[in-house]
Amino acid sequence: FLAMGPLNSPLSHRFFASASATPALVMGRIFRLSEYYLKNAEPAIAANVRKEVEAIAVAMGQSFPTTLGLEGQGRFALGFYQQKADYRRRRSLRRAASESVQEENAPS
Repeated sequence: FLAMGPLNSPLSHRFFASASATPALVMGRIFRLSEYYLKNAEPAIAANVRKEVEAIAVAMGQSFPTTLGLEGQGRFALGFYQQKADYRRRRSLRRAASESVQEENAPS
């Protein structure tokens, strides 16, 4: 999500419904496409996103579920939105820290 920047149709919009219902069918494609976006992202952001993707892949084990029922789709959506909120929170913290450093280094 962070690595895609201002695109007309990010992966999260294009694949949310199918990833939440039939993850095994689409996750390989999402991983491949995410590499395209990461290639074009800032190196630090790309590195951090890759680390998170690796952590998710390890947590998932050897394969993705073929399908998710309504309860599983709800958990998928909950995790998706929690992760988006965490990205926004971390971005806000980074901005605040950056502004604080700029204020400290500003001439008096």
